[in-house]
Amino acid sequence: MSQIIEIGTQKEKTSVWDEYVPMVTSGRSTTMYLTDYIAAPANYNELVHRLNNAYIGDEFVFVINNGGGDANAAFMLVNAMERSNAIIRGKLSGIVASAATIITMACNTIEVAPYTQFMIHNYFHGTQGTGNQVKEYVNFTDSEFRVAVKELYAGFLTEAEMNQVSNDDKELWYGAEETGERWANKKKHDMEVTNEN
Repeated sequence: MSQIIEIGTQKEKTSVWDEYVPMVTSGRSTTMYLTDYIAAPANYNELVHRLNNAYIGDEFVFVINNGGGDANAAFMLVNAMERSNAIIRGKLSGIVASAATIITMACNTIEVAPYTQFMIHNYFHGTQGTGNQVKEYVNFTDSEFRVAVKELYAGFLTEAEMNQVSNDDKELWYGAEETGERWANKKKHDMEVTNEN
């Protein structure tokens, strides 16, 4: 008796729930589920395309229960969210950590479910190459991530907390209530910056 085993074939996708980022559209509202690791940027091409081509009055709801992942994918999503004509709402539950918090910061509004755990920390990565290449890349990444932390978390974190993340590699954990309070501080800060300009 012989068996034929197909190696490298992908399961046929028969449902929206089979997608890495399930997206459900009803009218002018699209709900997407960021409930798996923030993976390589290519996993978010369709979402970025939709955000970039949204009209005023469209709405995107990001359901976020995610432990984080690739910061470069998160930055790609943040750029699309900030350029989008759509209103971006975040619905947070479970754990929202690392790169998932970066995405959260680009939402226009958020809802924080009870028992949500929100964690911000410094970047984590590995690299290889010659000694000087590694040194240059790490120094560059460190410098750029410090800028990102200051811009993305402005109003949500204090200057001292930003330094704890960037300089001391400290993880900052917040529960649902404190996350909501800090979000209100961020929106107040954002409004003040807008009024100054």
